[in-house]
Amino acid sequence: MSRAEAAPIILTTLLLAAAPGVSVVGQEPARPALTGQVVDNQGKPVAGAKVWAGTTSWDEKSHVVLASLPERPAAVTDQEGRFALGKLPPAPALLDVCRDGYVPWRDAGVSPGPLRIQLETATRIAGRALDPSGAPVPGVHVTAESQARPSGHNVLGARCGEVGQRDEAVTDAAGRFTLAPLRADWYTVTAEAPGWQRIPPLRRQTTLDHPVDPLRLVLEPAAFLVGKVVDPDGQPVAGAEITLADEPAGKVPATSSGTDGAFRLDGLLPGRRTVHVEHPDWVALSVDLALSAGENRSDLTLAEPRRFDVRGRVVDPQGEPVAGATVGENTEGGVTGETTTSADGSFVLKRGPGIHALTADKEGYARGDELLPVLDKPVDGVEIRLEEGLALLGHVLGLSPEELRKTSVQVSGGPGIQQKTAVAQDGSWRLELLPAGRYTVEADALLSSGTGLRRSQAQVELSSEDPETSVDLRFSPLVLVRGQLVGPQGEPVGDAWVHLRTAESSTVRSAESGKDGRFTLSAEPGSWIGTVQSTSYVAPFPFPLDIAEGEPVDGLMIHLEAGGAILIRFLGLQPGEWPAMASVTRPEVGHFAPPLGDTIRFTGLAPGDWQVEATLNRPDEPPRKVAAVVTLPPGVPEAQVDLSFAEP
Repeated sequence: MSRAEAAPIILTTLLLAAAPGVSVVGQEPARPALTGQVVDNQGKPVAGAKVWAGTTSWDEKSHVVLASLPERPAAVTDQEGRFALGKLPPAPALLDVCRDGYVPWRDAGVSPGPLRIQLETATRIAGRALDPSGAPVPGVHVTAESQARPSGHNVLGARCGEVGQRDEAVTDAAGRFTLAPLRADWYTVTAEAPGWQRIPPLRRQTTLDHPVDPLRLVLEPAAFLVGKVVDPDGQPVAGAEITLADEPAGKVPATSSGTDGAFRLDGLLPGRRTVHVEHPDWVALSVDLALSAGENRSDLTLAEPRRFDVRGRVVDPQGEPVAGATVGENTEGGVTGETTTSADGSFVLKRGPGIHALTADKEGYARGDELLPVLDKPVDGVEIRLEEGLALLGHVLGLSPEELRKTSVQVSGGPGIQQKTAVAQDGSWRLELLPAGRYTVEADALLSSGTGLRRSQAQVELSSEDPETSVDLRFSPLVLVRGQLVGPQGEPVGDAWVHLRTAESSTVRSAESGKDGRFTLSAEPGSWIGTVQSTSYVAPFPFPLDIAEGEPVDGLMIHLEAGGAILIRFLGLQPGEWPAMASVTRPEVGHFAPPLGDTIRFTGLAPGDWQVEATLNRPDEPPRKVAAVVTLPPGVPEAQVDLSFAEP
């Protein structure tokens, strides 16, 4: 069984204790630290099961549990399935138990007490891969994967391999394959091999009494396409992306041309297909081809250039060349297509027709920008001038020393110009090497509660006639807002969130109510819109709240109504599958959750119309989405809706 995939575990507490009279590997049997028994599904003892004991650690970067286990098992069960360990590894400990013919067992976290481990009898999927004449096909990669969602974390380095939810194998010379050990479940089986058409996914159920054996996989000969991508002069074009559309199997074949322009697409279905060729420097090409089983050869010629050479140089304020400057184009996604100037300040970029915002950057200078129109031919003689740069400085006012430590200032303006700096303890800040122009300056301060940001903003014009420009950013004092949430009978509503939003929804202030329904939050003076989020109650409508400077709001009483529920049933699902995500939404409100079965229930919903959606993912198919509108009448505790994924 492959060990390339991480194996899932469930982290729970094991009860371990000593049991006299049981042999221990490498230890005296008098004082075992852990004893236990391994049994099968019927409770019968399992002899010869290997027990590994080690430690675990959490890898924050890859988000997996790493196992550290010795090369040899700590114990092997006797005829009664019993084992004992004379010494336990330090916490966090891990036990790994496996035996041929059973699904591996794994758990972590140990404390004194007897341990009973039940190994699930494994099942399998086995069969042969054959061609249409019945001859065996070796080298076919066969995979079986269940849709069961593993609990807990992945473990790398475990001795017993995967925990029976996925396996893969390659057929031997006789075309045979075996996928084991597997849990009893529904599996999606796929098979593919070079030179053969990919078999569409098969759904098969395997049980302890009825393994899938034999499974007959018949592969049809595939077509493959070879050729070269060339320009109008017959010269090779490297790095072109070649894709084939209209593949019924749903998997789009794709490849890239090599340095000699050559490419190869394997595993294609015979018939008429559309080949797409894309390259940044050329207009995309689409060609219809009739493919037959076996080799198909076709060279693909890119005829129309899409990008042209843009040549220029970067100079300093005195007009002298600047070597080592970075030149690129400002786009919404940042600076792209970067290159570096040579010793004479020259550069070459490739750009298509349109208006391009070129930029040049070099340490010690303010960034230089140039808007450049490109038509249908190369451009020469572009000059980008770098300036000495201007400084913007000031103070952040109205914040405490603690708040200043969590405050930053950023300036933005022009195409892609953005700088950020921390604020000093005295509230001062400074940004340098800015070109002349108009800027937005913003100070962001983290609320002491950690539930949001405060922002102070100003507009400023930088002129080359003034090397330094000063601007102060002031924060208004926060005002306390205290209140209580109560239900229809006047009962306090705890564990609910009160949110205040500005009219443009750009600023949010939030607080959670206690068991007595009371809440306290801080907000700036101004007009706010309030909402409440609860699992069982709803606010009948958003409420306005005007806050005046220096005037705390106290005794705010918010009356909530009992919330309704929407039960969604999913129809047309295959055994063992369920949607990846479901949601109920309405303007400005949304609830999202992954279903764990063929139903899901959303609670705490206000009366009215709700948009209900669910998305189902199946192997080698695009995501399938279904939706409906459900009306939750006032006073009705629950509404129900069926969403069907059945084929139309």
